[in-house]
Amino acid sequence: MKTMIFFPRIAIYSSILIFYHLKLVIASNNEELNSRSTEEHGTKESSLKANTEDIQINVGETASFRVFLSNEPDETIEIRLSCISEPCATIVGDFVPIIFTNKSFESVVEFRAMHPGHDIIVFNVINQTHKKINTNFAFVRVRVGRNQIWQYLSTTFGWGYFVLWSLSFWPQNVINFRRKSVIGLSFDYTILHFSGFLYYSIFNVALFTSPLIRDLYEEKYPRSEIPVELNDVVYSLHAAFTTSITWIQCFIYEQGDQRLSLHSKLFQWCVWSIGAVLMILAWLNTITWLTFIYYFSYIKLMVTSVKYLPQVWFNYQRKSTSGWSIEMVLLDISGGTFSMIQMLLIAYNYDDWRTLLGNLPKFGLGLASVTYDLIFLLQHYVLYGDSLEKNEETLGKQQKRTKPKSSNHKSLHNNNSTTILVEMNIIKLIMKLTKIHRVQILIADTVPCGNSENSQRIFSISNTKKKKTGKFCR
Repeated sequence: MKTMIFFPRIAIYSSILIFYHLKLVIASNNEELNSRSTEEHGTKESSLKANTEDIQINVGETASFRVFLSNEPDETIEIRLSCISEPCATIVGDFVPIIFTNKSFESVVEFRAMHPGHDIIVFNVINQTHKKINTNFAFVRVRVGRNQIWQYLSTTFGWGYFVLWSLSFWPQNVINFRRKSVIGLSFDYTILHFSGFLYYSIFNVALFTSPLIRDLYEEKYPRSEIPVELNDVVYSLHAAFTTSITWIQCFIYEQGDQRLSLHSKLFQWCVWSIGAVLMILAWLNTITWLTFIYYFSYIKLMVTSVKYLPQVWFNYQRKSTSGWSIEMVLLDISGGTFSMIQMLLIAYNYDDWRTLLGNLPKFGLGLASVTYDLIFLLQHYVLYGDSLEKNEETLGKQQKRTKPKSSNHKSLHNNNSTTILVEMNIIKLIMKLTKIHRVQILIADTVPCGNSENSQRIFSISNTKKKKTGKFCR
């Protein structure tokens, strides 16, 4: 028990320390950004940008955006617009050169969507100027869909898997609370489930809230979208919270002979030890903070691919799924199915199957999760069922049915063979002292007999031996 409590403490304390250091990184980076902004404002450096970075339309529709300089130019500037993959794969437009002067340094660009897919429109300064112009954000990402109906379906399935997966964390906690027991729940699965979402939360919170890490991501993947949104942060934090409840229940409820395996202990030691070393290296600027948080995302992927194996094996050993919430499995397989359907809908709508193939880890993990869920359903409904749970319920009903209604009908021996043996030895000693040769004892029993709830046993005791002589119902 002490070992089991020690490991979640390591995970919790380590995650608190990591979040604290990330908070310091965010704060220091904000100060750096403010100082940079002040310097840029003082030197009046111009930035070439658009009023939006993302445009999403359907085939046959038109759209527009504004291109402008953040500050008035001192000289004439010529801007050329083009797609990264020339010619543009999905849109057509009159991308003529744009001339910016000190009187006019803003222009509107229109285009029409022709084919489903993706394009990135970039703005380049043609003529050289004596003052450098920042073009880090001189681009617009365009996504062209086949039809609005596919977008509606994609959004519906997206919210569907978000809700289903969020709900799937609660049934196991509820069944543990009702049973006041975690017998049937693999501790190895539970710690992997909890720690996996802890790793996921570290990655999401850091990438979503830290300007430094976001800048590092944009530097490494220019003109790419940040892959974490607010719903990802909320989902991961909620999952970490609910799975932590499951882990805490393993300490306060009946456990049986279940223990955390040596493999799980070593795995947690390795993960958090390496994480601590990487955090120190990031703090010393040996590696980037982006590398540090991606370490936890890779560990999360690995954990998700294997975390169900301990529970599958545990059910196989027990030949039962008692104590394992099948409602959680049903919600999880529904959420996983919705997630894969959404990815397929997005790939079809934007004719972008390369993105699906390029995101095979996410699709593969969803497929692996559904596969594990199918194994659990097979174990529960076909192979083992809830036979152990039925036996427990039957035994509980028998105990309630055979419980004496009054204190006058309590069993003399109270199901304690040691007490009976001592009392009979005392009786035999008294018989020797008083020279009584035989005594008959009537004992009320709590074992059902015929149509009666109680029975009686007659014992005949002599100076030489003890003999059970009969039983009758009353």
